[in-house]
Amino acid sequence: MLRRVILDTNFLLVPAREDVDIFSELERACPSGVRFAMMEGSRIELELLAARGGKERAQVKLANTVIRAKKVEQILHQVQSVDDAIVDEAQRGDIVATMDLKLRRRLKEKGVDVAVLRSRNHVEIIVS
Repeated sequence: MLRRVILDTNFLLVPAREDVDIFSELERACPSGVRFAMMEGSRIELELLAARGGKERAQVKLANTVIRAKKVEQILHQVQSVDDAIVDEAQRGDIVATMDLKLRRRLKEKGVDVAVLRSRNHVEIIVS
């Protein structure tokens, strides 16, 4: 059974920052298969980061390339905060990939599994 993995903005930048293929790592961690999704607000956050220029622009460029290649689904939402939208959208059975500790705590309370980067080289799923 495919599991939906909702990618937080900070997690989408991991490949450029840490040189880790998060998509392969998530696929390895979920042998039953995954389908990738992200909130529409994450796309907007990436655009704002790219507008800053410098290192962020290169990181966002890589993230956008991989998002297109992996055909990451965009989830529309009305909530202003991307974190709030993720908490509203995520359900048991989903995995949320994030490095945000506050968001991880909120998802744990809701019973949603979380994927995190460990030792700067692999992804681990924390089961709620």
